[in-house]
Amino acid sequence: MKLLTAFLATSLTLVATAQSKSVFGDYADAHPATVSVLAVSTSTHQSWAGNQDVYLADISMKDGEHRLAKVVDQYEGYGYPIRPAVLRERELLKIQLIRVTECDTLGSKIYLPADARVFDASTRDTLRTHAGDIIPCYRTLHKTIKIVKIKK
Repeated sequence: MKLLTAFLATSLTLVATAQSKSVFGDYADAHPATVSVLAVSTSTHQSWAGNQDVYLADISMKDGEHRLAKVVDQYEGYGYPIRPAVLRERELLKIQLIRVTECDTLGSKIYLPADARVFDASTRDTLRTHAGDIIPCYRTLHKTIKIVKIKK
């Protein structure tokens, strides 16, 4: 009887643990990527509610394959965005990215603002070429964003 009771208690604990995962995330792991920001799509800065910058970028994961992606950078209200000079100079960035399938979008639905926030002249044409394609979405781990040091 004690064995049956112990077995049932363990089973119930395992079921409760399996069901206790949050319903708000897909639990993807972060992966290092090299990122070249092509344009700032949108930028929302609200100190009390946090900040969010959405970039259209060329990303390369460790497989070396380049892909067009939507990169969402969310960070605290007191945090700082990537410096505009870094974006204008097209510095390569090392960022830990998490795949977030919920924000994938058609290329035709990605907003590009005035040219001052488009850093690669071919970006609009590239986006037109991918208008019917699903553009994968990634979320940054903001504190991991670093400029890639080029070895000379």
